Amino acid sequence: MISKGRVIRTGLFLALANFVIIAAIGVLLRFNDVFPISTLPARNWIHAHSHTGFLGWVFMALATLAFGMLLPKNGRINRRSYRLIIYLQIAVMGMLVTFPFMGYAAPSIIFSTFQMILSLIFAILFFKNADKNDLASKFMRAGLVFMLISGLGPLTLGPVVVMDMKGTTLYDMAIYFYLHFQYNGWFTMAVFALLFKMLDGFGIEYSKAKGELIYKLLIFATMLTFALSTLSFGPNRLVYFIGFIGAVLQLWAGFILLRILFVKTKLSIVLFNGWVKWFFGIALASWLLKIMMQFLSPLPFISEFAYFNREAIMTYLHLSFLGFTSCFLIGLLIVKNYLSTSGTISKVGFGLILVGVILMELTVGLRALPQFLNLSMFKLLNAALFGESLMLFFGIAILLFLAFIFPNRAIKQKRFS
Repeated sequence: MISKGRVIRTGLFLALANFVIIAAIGVLLRFNDVFPISTLPARNWIHAHSHTGFLGWVFMALATLAFGMLLPKNGRINRRSYRLIIYLQIAVMGMLVTFPFMGYAAPSIIFSTFQMILSLIFAILFFKNADKNDLASKFMRAGLVFMLISGLGPLTLGPVVVMDMKGTTLYDMAIYFYLHFQYNGWFTMAVFALLFKMLDGFGIEYSKAKGELIYKLLIFATMLTFALSTLSFGPNRLVYFIGFIGAVLQLWAGFILLRILFVKTKLSIVLFNGWVKWFFGIALASWLLKIMMQFLSPLPFISEFAYFNREAIMTYLHLSFLGFTSCFLIGLLIVKNYLSTSGTISKVGFGLILVGVILMELTVGLRALPQFLNLSMFKLLNAALFGESLMLFFGIAILLFLAFIFPNRAIKQKRFS
C-alpha cells in the first residue's frame, strides 16, 4: 500500500533533484557566456534547461503539493498519483537527455508529448477528487486549465516548422502563448491555490468574498493580458486597450491580496518569520513587480524596449520563475516542515539561494540596459551571473541533501507523514 506521505516524499525529492539539475545546466550556460565552448550547442541546452525547469521542478512541485494539500486521503488516489509522478519523471529525463544533443527532434517531441498527456491525466484526477467548493481548489483547477491551454502553443510549433515558418510572427506567437499561460496562468493560479490553502491550514480568517474576487480578477486578467504579448507585432489601439484592462485587473487583485496579508497581525507573524519571511517576501515583491511591469508595458516606448530586447524578456522570465514561483515554493516547503531550517549547513544553503536569487535578478536586469553599459561591463556581468549561478546550485544541492539524502529513513518518514 502506498501512503500519502510516500507520494509527497517521492514527488518533492524528484522536484528538488530536477531543480539541482537545472541549476547545474545554468552554471554550464553561464560558464559558456564567460569562456565560450565552441562545441557546446547552447540553444539545445537552453531548451533542456527550460523544459526541466518548467516540467521537472515547478510542475512536479506544484502537482505534488496540490496532491498533498488539496486532495483527500485515499489509497486509490495515492497509487495513481505515485505512478503519475514516476512517469512524469521518466518524461522529464527523456527530455533532459534528448534536447541537449538533438534539440527539437522526434525523440524530444515524443517525451514532451508524453509529459503533456500525463499532465492532462493529473488534471482529470484533480478535477474528479478535489473539493469543488473549496477556494484553493478553484484556483488550482483554473491553473490546470491554463496549463492545458498553454500546451496549444508547442503543439503548433511542429506544423509551423514543417511549413518552413520558423522565425516568423506565427512561430514567435506560439512561444509567447505558451509562456504567458504558463507564467501568468498555471504558475500564478497554482501558487495562489497553495497560499490560500496554507492560510486555511493556519486557521487565518479572511474574507472569502475577497478571495473569490481575486480568483475572478486573475482569471480575466490572464486572458486579457495575453494581448500584451502581441504588442511587439505592431501597434493596435484595441490590443493596447485589452492588455491595459487586464493589467488593471491584476493590480486590483494585488491590492486586495496586500490587504488580506497585512491587515491581520497574526497572519504577518505566521508568514513573515525567519527564513520564511525572506522567501515569501521575495516571492510577493517579485509578483508585484511583475504585474507592475505588465501594467506599464502598453506604453509605446516601454513595449518597444521590452519586446525587442532579449535581456528585458529574460528579466521578466527570471522574475516570474525564480523570484516569484521558486521562492514561494521554497518558503512553503519550510512552512510545511519538508525543509529543515535548523543547523549551520541548512542556513548556508538558504543563504546561498537568497543571495543568489537577489543578485541574479539585479544582474539580469542590468544586462537589459546595454545602452548604459560598455562591452567590458557586459563581460563583468556575465562573470557575475556565473558566480551567482554557482551560489544557486550549491544552495539547492544543500537543501536536497539535507532533506532527502542525509536523514535516516525514520526521520524522512516522520517529516513527510
